[in-house]
Amino acid sequence: MIREFYINNFKSLINFQSQLDKFTCLIGLNGSGKTTILQAIDFTTQLIKGHVEDWLNMREWALEDLFYSSNPSNNISFLLKLQFKKSSYSWRGEFNGNTLTCPFEKIVNDISGEILFEVTDRAYHIGNNPHKPIEFKYQGSILSVLQDEVLTEELINIRDFLVSVKSTDLLSPQLMRKRARQADNDLGLGGEKLSAFLHDLSDVQKNEINQLIKENFSPRFESFETTTIQAGWKKLSVTEKIIPVLETARLRTEAKHVSDGLLRLLAILSQMMSSSQVLLFDEIEDGINPEIVEKLVDLLISTPQQIITTTHSPIVLNYIEDEQAKKSVILTYKNEKGITQQRPFFTIKGVAEKLEILGPGEAMLDVNLNELAQELSHD
Repeated sequence: MIREFYINNFKSLINFQSQLDKFTCLIGLNGSGKTTILQAIDFTTQLIKGHVEDWLNMREWALEDLFYSSNPSNNISFLLKLQFKKSSYSWRGEFNGNTLTCPFEKIVNDISGEILFEVTDRAYHIGNNPHKPIEFKYQGSILSVLQDEVLTEELINIRDFLVSVKSTDLLSPQLMRKRARQADNDLGLGGEKLSAFLHDLSDVQKNEINQLIKENFSPRFESFETTTIQAGWKKLSVTEKIIPVLETARLRTEAKHVSDGLLRLLAILSQMMSSSQVLLFDEIEDGINPEIVEKLVDLLISTPQQIITTTHSPIVLNYIEDEQAKKSVILTYKNEKGITQQRPFFTIKGVAEKLEILGPGEAMLDVNLNELAQELSHD
C-alpha cells in the first residue's frame, strides 16, 4: 500500500504531504483540493507507465495545467513510501515539464537502506551495477521502458504495484452507458470501457458481482450481461425481476436506460475484482441511494485493496467505525494563498472531542468547515 505521499508544485499542492491508511477518506469544502490529491497520485503513478502526453490528453489538460499557477517552475517533485508485507520502499523523483521525463529518480529499500535504482545526470544504475547512459527516448520514469530482464525482482514488484494503481475520479454515467470494443484491463477514467471491462471478467467474478448487488443493494437485481455485437463492440444490459411472486418474470434493460447508481456500483465492484492494488474514487456516494451507502462503505473498508476516496456526505462517515475514522478521515482546506493543506480530521482540537459523543458523520455536521478552514490556515 501507499503509506505516505508527498508532492510539490502540482496544481494547488505545494510541499504537500499526507499519511495514508488502507482506507482513506478525504473531506472538505468544494475546491479545497480533495480531487486534486487523487489526480496527483494518479499522475505520479502514471510516470511509471510512461505516456504522459496521452494522460494529459485523456483528461483534456494542457501541460501548464499541471503546475501551481503562482510558481514559474515546471518541475514537480514527489515521494511515495510503499509498504509491502515484508518490506517497505521509498520512490522519490522529479518530473521535468520541458522533457516530460524524470531526470532524477531513486528507489530505496527503507529497511536495509540499499539504493535499488537511481537516475541522475542522464544515466541510470540498478543496485551495484555500473551507471549506464540514457540514450533512448521515453516519457515519465525510465522504468516505463526498461525490460524485466534488466530489473531486479524487487524493482519489478515495485513497478507492477505502481502500474496497478487505478483512478476513476471522472466516473460519468453518460460514459459508462457507452459501448466499448476493448478494455485492455482498464475501466477508463470516466468508466467509458465499462461494458468491455465487465465482459472480460471471469465467470466467477461476474457471479460474485451479481451476488453482491443482489444481497446488498438491490433484491430485484438478477444479473448483468454483456454481449458482443457488430465489429466487436460490447453491449451491457441488466436483468431484474419485475414481479417477485412470479419467478419467470424478468425485465432486461440496456445500459443506456440503467440508473446512474447501478452503473456506478457495477464500476466500483468491477474494480474490486481487478488486479489493481490501489483504487482512487471521487465522491463515492454520488448517485448511490443513502440507504445502501452503509453496505458500500463496508465493502470498501473490507476489500484487500487500498481505497482512497473523497466524499461530501456525512452519511459515509457515519458508517466508519470511530477508531477507523481517526486514522482514515482527512480534512483538506486551502490557506490564504490557495495552497491545499491537510489534517487528520479527528486530531483537530475541538473535533476530536466531538467523537466521544457523536458519530463521525454527526461530528462533521457539527463543525463549520468554512470557519475551521480559516482557523487552520492561520495556525
